Amino acid sequence: MKQYILDLNIKELETKIKTHIDCKYRLIQIVEWIYNKKVDSFEKFKNIPVGIRKNLSNNFFLRSLIIKNKKRYLVERKIKYIFYSSFGGCFSSIFSFIKNKNFIYLSSQIGCSEKCFFCFKKKKTYERHLRNGEIIEQILQVENDTNKKITDISICVGEKIINFTNIISLLHSILSNKELGISGKRIILSTVFNIQFIKKLMSYNFRVKFSIDLYGTDDKQIKKIISKDFIFKIEDSFNICKRYINKTGSILIINYFILENINDSVIDARKLSKLLKRCGLINLNVKINLIVLDNYLNSKFKSSNEKTIEKFIKILRFNKINVSVKSFNFMY
Repeated sequence: MKQYILDLNIKELETKIKTHIDCKYRLIQIVEWIYNKKVDSFEKFKNIPVGIRKNLSNNFFLRSLIIKNKKRYLVERKIKYIFYSSFGGCFSSIFSFIKNKNFIYLSSQIGCSEKCFFCFKKKKTYERHLRNGEIIEQILQVENDTNKKITDISICVGEKIINFTNIISLLHSILSNKELGISGKRIILSTVFNIQFIKKLMSYNFRVKFSIDLYGTDDKQIKKIISKDFIFKIEDSFNICKRYINKTGSILIINYFILENINDSVIDARKLSKLLKRCGLINLNVKINLIVLDNYLNSKFKSSNEKTIEKFIKILRFNKINVSVKSFNFMY
């Protein structure tokens, strides 16, 4: 049975193909074709002998994804890709041009295990985690399609159900200069809260940015907006986030979804300020994004008006909190 070659890191690849190559330097050439030249067929490995190419083709395959659909958003300068996987299921990626950055938002699973009241996606039942190769292939396919080198990555790692082993293996491949070679400072791992995941991540020195979505200033408020089964307490989560940035020296991004008449009052702004201060998260390594839900018509939740947002920002800045406003375009 053929093996998906993108599932393998460099060491695993070397072990698997050592019987198929005549010299060790062939491994370097093969990796170059896979990750830098991003070819989709072993036939295109031009500096590899025909016999080795045939052996590789008989034992491995390079692609599992097909671009099923692609939609351009000219104003936002984004492209949404829908991929179909030969392993089953469809999922999306978003490529965007942000200033001088070529940014990709990667899926790491199909569907979601949560049943949140607030969700910007058309809800799809959780099916499975994506394989390591399927996540990497999103990058390679988008780079080929756009003819642009990805510089920045955001990976949604899921909420309760996180395939930690897969994510760690993925980060090794993204950070490796022999594979994708993207700096940890340009990688964002995104979730709501998962204390166990953050604790495990701290044991590695990846120095990647961490992003959490926040929908309120206390546990009761959050449970009204997302799943009632939400098991993580906000203060416990913030405390572990503080430990993460202290150990790694990395950046914590808190995306606060500011919602009309729900979590946008002056009292909420003061509560958030006190919470951040109490948890030691008022510093240069912590950034707050107030997320505005532009044109999101399929939800009972609405974004706050400009005056309310201005008051909210004023209170946060008075408390020396690094805050900015970002528009969230719901293209899923």
